[in-house]
Amino acid sequence: MRDNSYMDIFRLVTKDLISASESEIELDMLQFEKFYKMYAVDCKIIGINFPTDTKRQQQYYQRKIDSTDNPFFRRFLQTKYEELVDVNLYCTDREYYLMIFSESYEKYLEAKSIITVTLKNADLAEEISIDKKISILAKLCNKSTSIYWE
Repeated sequence: MRDNSYMDIFRLVTKDLISASESEIELDMLQFEKFYKMYAVDCKIIGINFPTDTKRQQQYYQRKIDSTDNPFFRRFLQTKYEELVDVNLYCTDREYYLMIFSESYEKYLEAKSIITVTLKNADLAEEISIDKKISILAKLCNKSTSIYWE
């Protein structure tokens, strides 16, 4: 960063809490509790809504519609295609990220190892690419932009 400090972003892996067992939820809570006890520096959890991207599925259905001769199957495929267009226009995906901040490179490496030990090994966090990190920062600085992942 400009002030010679360090910042990194990790993606938090979300789970379906309704279908998860009580012991699974409790174990995840204990892992986050362990993380907060070990990590004493500033961190921030961010939730971002992204437009649902169904372009690849739309392309697939369009190819199938173009290649079929069966009128019943074509009608079925057209219905599915229109559903995907609606999902693309009106639905969003919510993703959560963990931002960490450090004053020096050594503290950054220490913070990263704490995240690895507590969250990544329990499949609660994962590293993301530099391009995705840049896109997230751009989204945070300009809330009106839409981001689609490649």
